[in-house]
Amino acid sequence: MPEPMQITTENMPRIATILKMSCESDKHYQVSITLYDASLKAGQRALANIWYQDIAREQGTTVGAAEAFCKYTYGFKIRCEDDPDLAEIIRNMLNGRDYEAKLKIIEIYPEWFPILRNKSGMNVEQQGRYLNEIQRNFGAQGIFLTSSSEQDLLNYPEAR
Repeated sequence: MPEPMQITTENMPRIATILKMSCESDKHYQVSITLYDASLKAGQRALANIWYQDIAREQGTTVGAAEAFCKYTYGFKIRCEDDPDLAEIIRNMLNGRDYEAKLKIIEIYPEWFPILRNKSGMNVEQQGRYLNEIQRNFGAQGIFLTSSSEQDLLNYPEAR
Protein backbone atom coordinates (compact mmCIF):
# COMPACT_ATOMS: atom_id res chain seq x y z
CA MET A 1 0.00 0.00 0.00
CA PRO A 2 1.46 3.38 -0.94
CA GLU A 3 2.36 5.92 1.69
CA PRO A 4 -0.28 8.55 2.42
CA MET A 5 0.40 11.82 0.66
CA GLN A 6 -0.20 15.26 2.12
CA ILE A 7 -2.01 17.51 -0.34
CA THR A 8 -0.36 20.89 -0.84
CA THR A 9 -0.61 23.51 -3.56
CA GLU A 10 2.94 22.54 -4.62
CA ASN A 11 2.12 18.88 -5.27
CA MET A 12 -1.37 19.35 -6.76
CA PRO A 13 -0.12 19.05 -10.38
CA ARG A 14 1.62 15.77 -9.54
CA ILE A 15 -1.50 14.43 -7.79
CA ALA A 16 -3.66 15.44 -10.79
CA THR A 17 -1.29 13.60 -13.13
CA ILE A 18 -1.40 10.46 -10.97
CA LEU A 19 -5.20 10.59 -10.81
CA LYS A 20 -5.48 11.09 -14.58
CA MET A 21 -3.15 8.15 -15.27
CA SER A 22 -5.14 6.02 -12.82
CA CYS A 23 -8.44 6.91 -14.52
CA GLU A 24 -7.02 6.05 -17.94
CA SER A 25 -5.87 2.60 -16.83
CA ASP A 26 -8.08 -0.47 -16.79
CA LYS A 27 -7.81 -0.76 -13.03
CA HIS A 28 -10.06 0.63 -10.31
CA TYR A 29 -8.61 2.68 -7.46
CA GLN A 30 -9.90 4.03 -4.20
CA VAL A 31 -8.86 7.48 -3.04
CA SER A 32 -9.33 8.66 0.51
CA ILE A 33 -8.84 12.21 1.75
CA THR A 34 -8.53 12.76 5.49
CA LEU A 35 -7.82 15.84 7.53
CA TYR A 36 -4.14 16.02 8.41
CA ASP A 37 -3.50 16.08 12.15
CA ALA A 38 -0.06 17.40 13.09
CA SER A 39 -0.73 17.41 16.85
CA LEU A 40 1.60 15.82 19.39
CA LYS A 41 -1.12 13.31 20.26
CA ALA A 42 -1.43 12.25 16.60
CA GLY A 43 2.34 11.88 16.40
CA GLN A 44 2.33 9.72 19.50
CA ARG A 45 -0.41 7.51 18.01
CA ALA A 46 1.55 7.19 14.77
CA LEU A 47 4.72 6.25 16.64
CA ALA A 48 2.85 3.62 18.66
CA ASN A 49 1.55 2.09 15.43
CA ILE A 50 5.09 1.93 14.02
CA TRP A 51 6.27 0.28 17.23
CA TYR A 52 3.47 -2.31 17.11
CA GLN A 53 4.79 -3.25 13.66
CA ASP A 54 8.38 -3.47 14.95
CA ILE A 55 7.28 -5.65 17.88
CA ALA A 56 5.19 -7.93 15.66
CA ARG A 57 8.07 -8.37 13.21
CA GLU A 58 10.58 -9.16 15.97
CA GLN A 59 8.26 -11.54 17.82
CA GLY A 60 6.79 -13.22 14.74
CA THR A 61 3.23 -12.24 15.61
CA THR A 62 0.56 -9.95 14.19
CA VAL A 63 0.45 -6.19 14.61
CA GLY A 64 -2.92 -6.58 16.34
CA ALA A 65 -1.45 -9.04 18.84
CA ALA A 66 1.45 -6.67 19.58
CA GLU A 67 -0.97 -3.79 20.10
CA ALA A 68 -3.19 -5.92 22.36
CA PHE A 69 -0.17 -6.94 24.45
CA CYS A 70 0.95 -3.32 24.88
CA LYS A 71 -2.54 -2.12 25.74
CA TYR A 72 -3.05 -4.89 28.29
CA THR A 73 0.41 -4.76 29.81
CA TYR A 74 1.09 -1.01 29.87
CA GLY A 75 -1.85 1.01 28.60
CA PHE A 76 -4.74 -0.06 30.81
CA LYS A 77 -2.80 0.59 33.99
CA ILE A 78 -1.91 4.12 32.89
CA ARG A 79 -5.31 4.90 31.37
CA CYS A 80 -7.28 3.61 34.37
CA GLU A 81 -5.19 5.00 37.23
CA ASP A 82 -7.45 8.07 37.51
CA ASP A 83 -10.64 6.40 36.28
CA PRO A 84 -11.81 3.57 38.56
CA ASP A 85 -15.07 3.28 36.62
CA LEU A 86 -13.20 2.50 33.40
CA ALA A 87 -10.98 0.04 35.27
CA GLU A 88 -14.10 -1.75 36.52
CA ILE A 89 -15.61 -1.86 33.02
CA ILE A 90 -12.43 -3.35 31.56
CA ARG A 91 -12.16 -5.87 34.41
CA ASN A 92 -15.77 -6.97 33.85
CA MET A 93 -15.18 -7.40 30.11
CA LEU A 94 -12.11 -9.57 30.64
CA ASN A 95 -12.99 -11.36 33.91
CA GLY A 96 -12.94 -15.15 33.93
CA ARG A 97 -10.69 -15.47 30.89
CA ASP A 98 -7.11 -16.67 30.75
CA TYR A 99 -4.29 -14.37 29.66
CA GLU A 100 -4.28 -15.46 26.00
CA ALA A 101 -8.07 -15.06 25.72
CA LYS A 102 -7.86 -11.55 27.20
CA LEU A 103 -5.27 -10.53 24.62
CA LYS A 104 -7.33 -12.08 21.81
CA ILE A 105 -10.44 -10.12 22.87
CA ILE A 106 -8.45 -6.87 22.94
CA GLU A 107 -6.98 -7.69 19.52
CA ILE A 108 -10.34 -8.56 17.93
CA TYR A 109 -12.28 -5.65 19.45
CA PRO A 110 -9.80 -2.73 19.64
CA GLU A 111 -12.63 -0.17 19.57
CA TRP A 112 -13.87 -1.53 22.91
CA PHE A 113 -10.50 -0.87 24.52
CA PRO A 114 -9.48 2.65 23.49
CA ILE A 115 -6.03 3.66 24.62
CA LEU A 116 -4.76 6.05 21.97
CA ARG A 117 -8.08 7.44 20.76
CA ASN A 118 -8.74 11.16 20.45
CA LYS A 119 -11.65 11.48 22.85
CA SER A 120 -11.84 8.41 25.06
CA GLY A 121 -8.18 7.49 25.21
CA MET A 122 -5.18 8.78 27.08
CA ASN A 123 -4.13 12.38 27.26
CA VAL A 124 -0.75 13.50 25.87
CA GLU A 125 1.09 12.98 29.16
CA GLN A 126 -0.36 9.48 29.59
CA GLN A 127 0.48 8.58 26.00
CA GLY A 128 4.05 9.74 26.63
CA ARG A 129 4.29 7.46 29.65
CA TYR A 130 2.75 4.59 27.62
CA LEU A 131 5.33 5.01 24.87
CA ASN A 132 8.12 5.26 27.44
CA GLU A 133 7.02 1.97 29.06
CA ILE A 134 6.88 0.21 25.70
CA GLN A 135 10.30 1.52 24.67
CA ARG A 136 11.91 0.76 28.03
CA ASN A 137 10.56 -2.79 28.29
CA PHE A 138 11.10 -3.87 24.70
CA GLY A 139 14.52 -2.20 24.64
CA ALA A 140 15.46 -4.32 27.67
CA GLN A 141 14.51 -7.37 25.56
CA GLY A 142 16.78 -6.19 22.74
CA ILE A 143 13.93 -5.15 20.43
CA PHE A 144 14.82 -2.01 18.48
CA LEU A 145 11.79 0.29 18.10
CA THR A 146 12.06 2.75 15.24
CA SER A 147 10.47 6.01 14.20
CA SER A 148 9.32 6.72 10.66
CA SER A 149 12.47 8.74 9.95
CA GLU A 150 14.66 5.92 11.30
CA GLN A 151 12.79 3.43 9.12
CA ASP A 152 13.51 5.62 6.09
CA LEU A 153 17.23 5.66 6.98
CA LEU A 154 17.25 1.87 7.46
CA ASN A 155 15.97 1.43 3.91
CA TYR A 156 19.14 2.89 2.40
CA PRO A 157 21.47 0.18 0.98
CA GLU A 158 24.30 1.48 3.18
CA ALA A 159 22.28 0.52 6.28
CA ARG A 160 22.29 -3.16 5.39
